[in-house]
Amino acid sequence: MAQVKKAQVREAILHSANELFTERDYSSTTLADIARHAGVTMSNIYNYFDSKLEILFAVYEPWL
Repeated sequence: MAQVKKAQVREAILHSANELFTERDYSSTTLADIARHAGVTMSNIYNYFDSKLEILFAVYEPWL
């Protein structure tokens, strides 16, 4: 059965990434840090995004 992606999970990942990128910086933040902060698993992050770079683009897309 295919997994249903949830908007709340995606937004939690993006919100956590934004906070961590601001608090630290992009290179000092790991996907594990983002997952822990968002309260999701690493495999769940990969269900929504292919890489940390893709998360960065998604975080800053509204400003670009």
